Amino acid sequence: MKKLLIGSLFLLACAVLFGLPFENMRYTYYNDGIGLYSFEFSQGEIILQDWQKYEDQKEEDSIELPGYPGLYCKVFKDTYNLIRQDGFLIVKTKKRSFICLFKNSDICVLVEIDSSPISTKRVYWGINSSIIQKTKQKTSGIFTPEWDSKIKVSTFLPGTTKGGIKYKPPFGRIEYGAIWIEDGKGKGIGEWIEIDNSQTTDKMLFLNGVILPGSPSSFIENGRIKKLQIDFDGFSQIAELADTPNPQVVFLDRKACNTKIRVTILEVYDGAKYMNCGLSFLGTLSTDMTLK
Repeated sequence: MKKLLIGSLFLLACAVLFGLPFENMRYTYYNDGIGLYSFEFSQGEIILQDWQKYEDQKEEDSIELPGYPGLYCKVFKDTYNLIRQDGFLIVKTKKRSFICLFKNSDICVLVEIDSSPISTKRVYWGINSSIIQKTKQKTSGIFTPEWDSKIKVSTFLPGTTKGGIKYKPPFGRIEYGAIWIEDGKGKGIGEWIEIDNSQTTDKMLFLNGVILPGSPSSFIENGRIKKLQIDFDGFSQIAELADTPNPQVVFLDRKACNTKIRVTILEVYDGAKYMNCGLSFLGTLSTDMTLK
């Protein structure tokens, strides 16, 4: 907890002096220059873009997307402040607040914080728009399976949080509705999660630990993955994750294409309260992105 607090104070000091890496940047989920659930930070304002379809109507807070007749994008725009709260960086506007997780200027994730039902608790995934290449096919970006049949876990904690977040994936692309908390014996060593990856990838994206809007202490209270093993198509690789909730990328020594990828826990950072180990996101990144 002490290390997390020191790191938080350091980042806050840097924000005051220099601004943070994600500021004055635009983030995109897909590669077509418009993007699904894109957002940007520009001159002290945050701009969120949500894709929604309307037949013959245009709402006051929406715009029609260029090249997509009849497809409207709802826009939320407001000034924001950055605050540190319980070890997390919070982007706070007059009406909405978000946990902000980032990997330098390359990747930024916004998890909405409020007391509303889970159906309105959004998550915004973003790759820096300057990184995503424009191709005819929407293959660039972040991938994680949407269906139960495409993602498996060895064990999972039954039930949900008070806010309705499940402890069993699939992870949400739009709504922050699920994380993974294993429920095996001991600290989670040997527990695994497996995804059916449908793109060519050489990078895996992790949000380590238990990240719950409204319960920031859950990150420290539960275990986090320290060392893991990645297996696919007879290939095996060992990697380590840092003890941070911010996005982490593991670069694969071999490309994985349309295959099942299994991640097995080998070593953990102990939780302060619970023995269970958690993971808040697992996905893959397309090969045509160059990250720092």
